[in-house]
Amino acid sequence: MALITTTLPCRGQEAESSIHFKVKLCSSPNMQPCCCMSSALCCPCAQYNTRYKALNHIEPGSGWSNYTCWQGKSSDNVAFCCIKPGKMGEKSCPQCCMCIEGCCFPEAAARATQGMIMKHYSLALDEDDTRMIHCYKFLKEWAKYIPHCIALLCGTSCNDEQCSNCVCEAMFCCSCLCVRACMLTQLYHKIKERERDAP
Repeated sequence: MALITTTLPCRGQEAESSIHFKVKLCSSPNMQPCCCMSSALCCPCAQYNTRYKALNHIEPGSGWSNYTCWQGKSSDNVAFCCIKPGKMGEKSCPQCCMCIEGCCFPEAAARATQGMIMKHYSLALDEDDTRMIHCYKFLKEWAKYIPHCIALLCGTSCNDEQCSNCVCEAMFCCSCLCVRACMLTQLYHKIKERERDAP
């Protein structure tokens, strides 16, 4: 179902900072509807664009020079021992690496960009954002069991279970897409807001 496992912020980490994003995850589509729609329709392109904006927002004019896969956070984001950020050819071909990261590991890519901005501005997720992310994580972990439970309770056939499995998989994919689109839109809005307020 998913190639990656993400580490969500725990309550202790959330409490370290009292500064939150001005725009909540759920409200971000209202603030930047075009960005949210493009993030949902072409997530890899949105990942690429948002990471580039974040890198150059934190260090203006740096281009792709500070890029590494998942910004060096593989131990937190990706359960692949063969992927080692900083040793994947990022320096020679950062744009190609970012395209692969955005296409193959969209969740980890979004979390890495979010982590960059949160660390730079000492931001924390508010309770609503945390609830939304934990709800998504719950669905990610338990969605695979729902069709089996339905099949056991209803005594349905294998074909019905396969149909239920497809529906569940579609629901999971839609929830992933929505959360990622909201996350990328929130980050885009934060960068634009800071650039607008800069002297």
